[in-house]
Amino acid sequence: MAQNLLRPLTSFRGINSLAGSMRAYSVMYTAHCTATGGRDGRAKCDDDPAHLDVKLVRPKEMGGTGGDGTNP
Repeated sequence: MAQNLLRPLTSFRGINSLAGSMRAYSVMYTAHCTATGGRDGRAKCDDDPAHLDVKLVRPKEMGGTGGDGTNP
C-alpha cells in the first residue's frame, strides 16, 4: 500500500485514472479573501454574502497561545 502512495502521478494508474474522474462544473460563487499575520493573524472576505472575518490562533499544542479564534 505504501509503495502505491509513493508512485509518481504519471505512473500506469496515476494520471489516466484521474482523467476519467474529472468533471466539468460551473462556477456558482467566487470570493475574494485576504489572510494576514500568518498563523496568528486574521482572515477576511469582503464579498457579499460571506463577510467572513476570523481571528487565526495557533493551539497551545502547536506552540501557540491558544485562546479564542480558529485553528489555521
